Amino acid sequence: GNEKGIGGETNWNTITPDTLYAGQAGISDLLQTGSEDGTAWIPAEVNTSIRPGWFYHEKEDSLVRDAENLFELYLTSVGRGSTLLLNIPPDRRGLFHENDVEALQGFRKILDSVFADNLVENATISADSFRGNSSTYNAEKAIDDNSDTYFATDDATTSATLEIELPQEKAVNYIVLQEYIKLGQRVENFTVSAWENNTWKEIAQGTTIGNKRILALGGVSTTKIKVEIKAAKACPLLSNIGLY
Repeated sequence: GNEKGIGGETNWNTITPDTLYAGQAGISDLLQTGSEDGTAWIPAEVNTSIRPGWFYHEKEDSLVRDAENLFELYLTSVGRGSTLLLNIPPDRRGLFHENDVEALQGFRKILDSVFADNLVENATISADSFRGNSSTYNAEKAIDDNSDTYFATDDATTSATLEIELPQEKAVNYIVLQEYIKLGQRVENFTVSAWENNTWKEIAQGTTIGNKRILALGGVSTTKIKVEIKAAKACPLLSNIGLY
């Protein structure tokens, strides 16, 4: 990871530790992306501070990140499959300063507001295929709000198309995708499309998904969203698709 608060858009949770050494060329890039064929499971960590520095200074009381900025950090860290470690230094009273607290509470309100209503709750979903034609692994498992179930394809199938149909046209601001991470990270490339003017229009694309991937869709107004897994290291497993 890094200390900039921004995770790599490609973010593998694996890396080969003995390939890392001081002065290695390209090490900062490798620590941003991980290694698709890494030998160890070491998820990225994105560190940053709510203030310009790591410790409390009274002169920085007016320089605290605001709630909107913290939300953007969330999208570029947690929303890219990383862990966000946010430094909040106590002041000379041994307390978090009021400005820091206000920013954090505002951040919480934004999260609660943005992800309050999951549009898939009343939606239908279908897939071009699913594992063994078994209901245990069908498309519905990606929107059943159960992290222990997941959509899967047959072993030999490393691509998939899932279509979500909403009961009525809605403006969609964000899509959340999650792999069933207990069985590893698999997806290498995917796209998201919306149904517009009786045709599919690609509105977002990405490489890795991992534990969680959040993509902004710009408030596209549609009745259907399509997720296409273009390539994966093994049969793709999706435990969650959310639309907000």
